[in-house]
Amino acid sequence: MQLPQGFYVAPDHTLQQHSDPTYHDRSHFIKLKRNLYGCKQAARNWFAHLKKGLISLGFTPSKIDPCLYFRHDCILAIYTDDCLIFAREDNTIDDLIKALSDIFLLQDQGDIQDYLGIRVSKDAITKTIQMQQLGLIESILTDLNLLHDSKPKDTPSLGILH
Repeated sequence: MQLPQGFYVAPDHTLQQHSDPTYHDRSHFIKLKRNLYGCKQAARNWFAHLKKGLISLGFTPSKIDPCLYFRHDCILAIYTDDCLIFAREDNTIDDLIKALSDIFLLQDQGDIQDYLGIRVSKDAITKTIQMQQLGLIESILTDLNLLHDSKPKDTPSLGILH
């Protein structure tokens, strides 16, 4: 990585602040020992770290989708640093969150209502989950000038978790 503006490498090989805050030392670079948010490798490094932690907790990555992990009692879906946990028992989810918090710094944000622009609703009686992308659908209809002329139809997707 390039040195931050206003710094230079002194003759004794230490990083020093320059008297001119606009100075750019273009002859030296620094090697990062840890991830730095915003670096192009940051996402890959985070994913490798997350994968290692999940495997240590007994998860197996999907052969089709690298962001989907299975374990005998639950399923974990990941998008960057957001995770969804699906399990038949609430205590399975609670135990997993506890185990994950021993490895990672995390926040339990409770039941999902919206995730990545998808509205998620659960029906406890029928034991179904409904997912809708109303914002995206409305945006597409608006772009195509079909918002007022369209006749919506339900298009259910069938999926069963075992």
